[in-house]
Amino acid sequence: MERNILYYPTISLPPSGWLRQALLYWEKVTFLAPQGTAGFSFIDRNDDIEYLEKEGELEPIGIASLGIGSQRWEHQQAFEEEFKDILDSGGFRHSQGPRSNWRLTSRVHKDLVSPQLFAFLAELRLAEISHNFQEWLIFEEKTALLYMSILVKYVSARGMKETVPGTDSPEYEKLAYGASSAESAFHCLVIHFNDIFPIPRSNIPFANIVAFKRKRRAELHKFRQQIGTFQKEISGVDDLEQMKKHMADFKGTVTPLLVELNAMLQEANILCFTGSLKGLIDVKSQNLRKLYTFGDNKPFEGEEIPMEWQLSGLNIWGLVQVGHNPSTRIPGDQH
Repeated sequence: MERNILYYPTISLPPSGWLRQALLYWEKVTFLAPQGTAGFSFIDRNDDIEYLEKEGELEPIGIASLGIGSQRWEHQQAFEEEFKDILDSGGFRHSQGPRSNWRLTSRVHKDLVSPQLFAFLAELRLAEISHNFQEWLIFEEKTALLYMSILVKYVSARGMKETVPGTDSPEYEKLAYGASSAESAFHCLVIHFNDIFPIPRSNIPFANIVAFKRKRRAELHKFRQQIGTFQKEISGVDDLEQMKKHMADFKGTVTPLLVELNAMLQEANILCFTGSLKGLIDVKSQNLRKLYTFGDNKPFEGEEIPMEWQLSGLNIWGLVQVGHNPSTRIPGDQH
C-alpha cells in the first residue's frame, strides 16, 4: 500500500526544504486541488514543480469527489463542530490579533465549504463572496489557514490510500491537533524523531532525488516500515518497561539502516543534512486510556533514547522521544 503525505494548510506547495524531505520518505506528496489533475493550475508553478508533476511525484486530490460541504460527507458535522470550537478558542483568537487587523484576503474554493458554515462565517465577518473569482470565497487569512488545517486532518483519515497530513507550520499543527479545552482533550502519545533523517541539501537537483528514490525504493520502504512498526508498537504498550523495550529494539534495528542509507546517499553524491519528524499516535492500550500513568500512580512524563550515527563522516547524535500529548480525537492516527 502506498504511504502518501497530504500537505496543509495551503494549496500552494511548501518551500523546497520540506518538499525534499517529503519526496524522499513518502511515496507521493499530495494536496487538495479544486479540479482533480487540473489542480496544478492553482499552485505556484516553476521548473521543479513541472518536473515533479511530469514524474508523478505530486498528486492533486480532487475536492469535487469528496463531497465536502454536503451531508453525504460522513465527517461533515464533526469537522464543522471542531472547526467552530477552535475558531472560538483563546489560542486562535490571540493568533488573529485585534479585529481592526483582520484582512479578508485568502481564497477558499466554494466546493470546500457548506452553505451553512459560510453563512456562519459571513455573520462573524470572517468570510465573504468573491466578486472577482466566481468559484472562490474570500476568508480572513488566519481563518482560512485554520480551516484548511482541520479539513486536511479529516480528509486524510478517509482516503483510500494510506495518507497522513504533513506541514511545515508548527503554529497550525498545534491549532489543528491541540485540544482547545480540557473537556475536548483526547490523550495521545507524541513521538519526536530528532535528527535521524538524512535530508538532501537545497543544491541537490530534484531529478537526483527522484532517481535515488526509484533505485533504492526497497531500502527506503524498509526504513519507513520500521518507523511505522515502532509507532504501532508504542501505541499499544501497557507499561513503562514495554515502552523501554520497544525503544531499545527500535534503536537496534534502525541504526544499521541509517548507516546503510547514509552509504547509499554518499554513493549517489547526494549531500544531506539531518531532519526530524513528529508523529501523534492514538493510544490503543486500555490501561493508558484509563489512567495515563505508569506504575505507582505517577503521571507519565516521557521517555527518550539517544541514537548515534554518522552522516557524511560526521558523528550525529539523534534522539527519539515519546511523550504525553493531549489532543482532539479524530479518525485514525495522524503524523
